[in-house]
Amino acid sequence: MTNVTEPVRRRRLLATVGASLTVATAGCEGFPEPGGPWRQLTFGTIQVEEGENGWVVSFTLRKQHQGPEDLKAFHDVRVHGYGRDRTEVCSKRIGTIEDEYPGGSGLPVEMECLAFPTMLTYSAAESPCDENITTTLSVAVYDEEDGWLVVEGRDCGEGLPPEPRDPGGE
Repeated sequence: MTNVTEPVRRRRLLATVGASLTVATAGCEGFPEPGGPWRQLTFGTIQVEEGENGWVVSFTLRKQHQGPEDLKAFHDVRVHGYGRDRTEVCSKRIGTIEDEYPGGSGLPVEMECLAFPTMLTYSAAESPCDENITTTLSVAVYDEEDGWLVVEGRDCGEGLPPEPRDPGGE
């Protein structure tokens, strides 16, 4: 019999450790104060369907921020899709994202990929290395059992493609 609660416990533990690290580093040079400014690009529901020339990926881009107005925008935003072998199979330029969308619905995005993408992420002029604000560029991975999961953001200095992510949080 498979213990289905074990992965949930691991995820909860990782979330607790992550929250503790955030509190422990708050106030240190290069880390914003707790409740300080932050901005995030993440994914809403992701759908991938086979098309005539490959795969069609559709999702909602979700942008959120807390803090000064001059830090709310993301510039030169692009979404990237990577195959299982970590090669880029699609990319789409989105541009500047300033606004949050009514009702939190997000900006609908559709792009064509040459092969089935197993990882999606954003790039922007803003980065996780930005000082005085927490910047998150989310990573979504495809898991054959669970479908698309937004697992975490890229680390400071982590280029493209992102390092492989474990969708189970292990």
